[in-house]
Amino acid sequence: MLTVPSALHNLGLKSKTKLFCTSLGVGAHLERWGISPRQIIELDWWEGNVVAEGIELTAAPARHFSGRDFARYKSLWSSFILKTSDHTLYLGGDSGYDNHFKQIGEKFGSFDLALLECG
Repeated sequence: MLTVPSALHNLGLKSKTKLFCTSLGVGAHLERWGISPRQIIELDWWEGNVVAEGIELTAAPARHFSGRDFARYKSLWSSFILKTSDHTLYLGGDSGYDNHFKQIGEKFGSFDLALLECG
């Protein structure tokens, strides 16, 4: 089984990725794996950031726990809303069903595409 650090290295993500956007508290793990702090944006729930011209990424709640092999509950577990001038996408992450879906819909309206994990 690949660990995340070797996956970053083996897949070339570390050298091919300009910006890593993640949940609040996850940046320390990325730094430990060799990602420069200048390449990391950590977002709290409902916090957004323009990540490229015309593209805003906003973190939203997800129903899960954080940590797995790390100390639990030291970081957020998030879903994300990717908004461009023409489209709004919901990236559900690894989330179970809960009332956060209703909150996200009320806050952001309808989505052009929703990508949801189902496992």
